Amino acid sequence: MDRIHHDGVLIVGAGLAGLSAALAAAPRKVLLLSGAPLNAGCSSAWAQGGMAAALSAGDAPDL
Repeated sequence: MDRIHHDGVLIVGAGLAGLSAALAAAPRKVLLLSGAPLNAGCSSAWAQGGMAAALSAGDAPDL
């Protein structure tokens, strides 16, 4: 097995959080480990957030 010596920041995951952490670490060296290509295989597309509210009489927060 080959070994890599890295004296910078190690980030595991290449979703939005991982890429944001890499940008925040600049200008330090960053090693980003991902099991999938960048922006693939992550949950970033599903984690868009937002707020839910009951806006009409027939609506409820439970829904």
